[in-house]
Amino acid sequence: MMPKPSRDRSGRPLLLFSLLAVFSGWITAVAIVVLARAMVEYPLLQISGLQAAQAVSVTVLWIRIGYGTVAGVIGGFVTARLAPRAPLRHVLALLVPMAGVAGLYLLVTAPTQPPLRNAAAFALPLLGALLGGWLQGRFGEG
Repeated sequence: MMPKPSRDRSGRPLLLFSLLAVFSGWITAVAIVVLARAMVEYPLLQISGLQAAQAVSVTVLWIRIGYGTVAGVIGGFVTARLAPRAPLRHVLALLVPMAGVAGLYLLVTAPTQPPLRNAAAFALPLLGALLGGWLQGRFGEG
C-alpha cells in the first residue's frame, strides 16, 4: 500500500506546489536572460558591427554576467515567494538546474574565456538566487 502524499491544510499536495515554485523561479530567470539578450546584447552587437558567432568584447561578457545575476536574484525571489513554508530550501532546489546549465556553459566557453570570468559566470547567478530568496524572506512579507 502506497503512503498518502503530504498535503497542506486545505488538502492540496505539497510536492506539486514545491515543484511549481521551483519551476516558476527557473522560468522567470530564463525569461529574463532571453529578454536581456534580445533587448541589450543583440543591439549592442549590431552597433559594434560584430556577429554573434565572433568573439565578443569583455564588456559584453560582463553584461551577460550582470543580467544573469539579476535573473538569479529575481528567480530566487519568485521561488521563495511561491514556497512560504520553506523558502530557502526551495531556492536551494532552484540552484540545481541553474548550476547544471552554468556548468554546461562553462564546459563550452572555458577554453576561450579568462578564469575569473568563468568563475563569475558560474557563481554570481547562483549567489544571486540565494540573495533573492533571502530578500523575499526579509522584505517580501505582505
